[in-house]
Amino acid sequence: MNTEFSSTSTTTLAARLRDETRDLHAAIEQGVDVMRPDLSQERYRNLLQRFYGFYAPLELRLEGVAGINVACPDFASRKKVFLLTRDLIALGLTTDAINSLPRCSELPDLANAAQALGCLYVTEGATLGGAIISRHVAATLRFATDSGSAFFSSYGEQRGAMWKVLTDSLNTLPVAQQTEVVVAARQTFIFFTTWLDQGRRI
Repeated sequence: MNTEFSSTSTTTLAARLRDETRDLHAAIEQGVDVMRPDLSQERYRNLLQRFYGFYAPLELRLEGVAGINVACPDFASRKKVFLLTRDLIALGLTTDAINSLPRCSELPDLANAAQALGCLYVTEGATLGGAIISRHVAATLRFATDSGSAFFSSYGEQRGAMWKVLTDSLNTLPVAQQTEVVVAARQTFIFFTTWLDQGRRI
């Protein structure tokens, strides 16, 4: 992978991220496999539990990054753990059971706001296919968006606008910070994929 990026390049950081994480994006899509026609409630619940186990510690780490609310002013509105909690409760888990779920300990390096934005590129990108996934879940498992697929329905009709705000923030970062953004995004994909794979072997 070529990590060199010339200051004279016209390629945006969002485009560079797309190109340099394409392989990892494809791998995680295969691992999630939520669009299968035989999706069962048990399989779906197990998947959401693994998502919770990754997102819960990740959000805590993101919250502690200095400058996160400057680099991403609407960061608070991008949190997803409360939506996963809502879905898991709708699927029959108690609050105590949710709090006891295994949590991922291998997380990306998030020492600064640039790395945090790289991480958010991955988690926010996951919302783009949410409309298709939530419709499939609703049709297959008969769930409403507020009682089983709140996570995949996040932002509703605003998902495109939310994505543009994030990519605009990414594209204004100084060239000197862009490589560490890409590295953080790739780490996030890799650790998330590994975490999901571990869940399938349990």
